[in-house]
Amino acid sequence: MDKKNPLILIIDDSPTQRLILGTALKNADFTVLEAVDGQAALSVLKTVRPDGILLDVEMPGLNGFEVCMEIRKIPDFRYTPIMMVTGLEDYESIKKAFLAGATDFATKPINQSLIAYRVRYMIRTNSYFIDLQESEKHIRDLNSELEKNVLEIQQYATAATRFVPQDFLKILKKESIMEIAIGNCVEKEMSVLFLDIRSFTTLSERSSPVEIFNLLNTLMTYITPEIINNKGFIDKYIGDAIMALFLNASDALQGSIAMLENMNAFNEFRAGNNLPPIGVGIGINTGSLALGTVGFKDRMDCTVISDTVNLASRLESLTRTFGVDLLISEPCYNHLQEKEKFHCRSLGMTSVKGKAQQVKIYEVFQNNSPLEIQLKKEYAAMFEMAVNHFEQKEFLEASSLFRQIISKNPGDLPAEYFFQNCQIADHRL
Repeated sequence: MDKKNPLILIIDDSPTQRLILGTALKNADFTVLEAVDGQAALSVLKTVRPDGILLDVEMPGLNGFEVCMEIRKIPDFRYTPIMMVTGLEDYESIKKAFLAGATDFATKPINQSLIAYRVRYMIRTNSYFIDLQESEKHIRDLNSELEKNVLEIQQYATAATRFVPQDFLKILKKESIMEIAIGNCVEKEMSVLFLDIRSFTTLSERSSPVEIFNLLNTLMTYITPEIINNKGFIDKYIGDAIMALFLNASDALQGSIAMLENMNAFNEFRAGNNLPPIGVGIGINTGSLALGTVGFKDRMDCTVISDTVNLASRLESLTRTFGVDLLISEPCYNHLQEKEKFHCRSLGMTSVKGKAQQVKIYEVFQNNSPLEIQLKKEYAAMFEMAVNHFEQKEFLEASSLFRQIISKNPGDLPAEYFFQNCQIADHRL
């Protein structure tokens, strides 16, 4: 409809009042439609959408207040401007009109020279209100889209940290994964942790690939959170192994102890499903290493390169040799804060694959049974003396001491390892 001639619906049971209002509005270039009562008006509104409504209050059947409320229930007329016209001037009637949903209120007798201006102002004001409503809706839609985009960005950033840890970015002094480029590199002293699953090859042979994936993911939910909880971050998953980095040696060791504790809960879960327990070995070394990116422009990865990393991996392998769960290097031991918090004992100097010189290693037996811990602490001095004899190639003396330790603590597998090697060395001599 041409907005220069707005359509006004006049609802009034008085023909005289309809004539007065209709004439005044038509002279002001309005198009006028009439209804003799509320029911007739509601029927008209089913097919016509006026720009404004003039509504008499006192009518037979539905009064003006009731008609106004019924109009407001129709979705298309929630904001249509309605001027209520009545001879009532009391405050309660005016209040009742606005509570019913009226936009404006006029009292009789109607000023014919002003009514058209008031109606036009009412329509114009409503038009501004509708524009404002549409603008607000547009802004809400934009905000919703913006929130959606921000959420997607946050989800992307969160997903990205699963592949490139935020700690890695901080060490490289990068705010975002988008800033990483090939060749970014930082040298830093850190503690490297390697964890590997024992007898994984045997497990793989007995299970399907899907079962192995499920096993690994279930196991990781038990142990890897302790890396994060102890201020470390996972550098990578290597098949059945984990490599993690810590800025602090004590955090690395505490995280390892917590992971081994959680392994007990994991194996209890397996036992409840009639499955055999699974063991892991952990090696920790502390030293200087280089963190950076390798690859080429279309495919790169964050990695750590250093002999420190290699030794940590070798220590993990040695856990099988000595029959223990956790081994740390001498540099890691020396960097521990409050060494008395941890149950450690030296296993002496040991040859490590890939290194010309022997390295000193320590067993951490925090996760042994209370009896095992008590016995290892009770015979710590004897064990240290036996290891010294072994390193001096005094195998007879070492063998005697290790035999005594084993007689008191048959579960001391490192003592058993040294005792067997004493026997082999003694025969060779």
